[in-house]
Amino acid sequence: MLGEERILEDLSLNDSGAEDAIYDDGYLRVEHDRFYVACAGKPLYNLTRKEFLILSRLVRAVGRPVTKQEIWGFAWKGDAEFNRDTLRVHVASLRRKLSPFGLDVVAVVHVGYRLMSLARRTVGFTEGDVP
Repeated sequence: MLGEERILEDLSLNDSGAEDAIYDDGYLRVEHDRFYVACAGKPLYNLTRKEFLILSRLVRAVGRPVTKQEIWGFAWKGDAEFNRDTLRVHVASLRRKLSPFGLDVVAVVHVGYRLMSLARRTVGFTEGDVP
């Protein structure tokens, strides 16, 4: 599941300035430069660009919470002022699309969001566990 046997390839910027990184934990695969997501080998073609960017930012910090402002800055890139309600709507939509695959975007009170598997969420996890 998420976090087990994860493979993080180079997340740094290459010479062209484009990010060419892939997150693949054997269950969830995110190709950041190609806007491609697959869960359990099935592509998720129904993600909007903003949903993809939110997911992309969350998998870069898998297991750790990401602030709402960091997510906003990554997904909107200064195109608009931070809007808590707009971010909530996009996160809610992303949750609906990920839940059939056993993944959830969990709110971390007064911090932001974290990506985690539903199995880990129902069982619970302790500090240091990778969701």
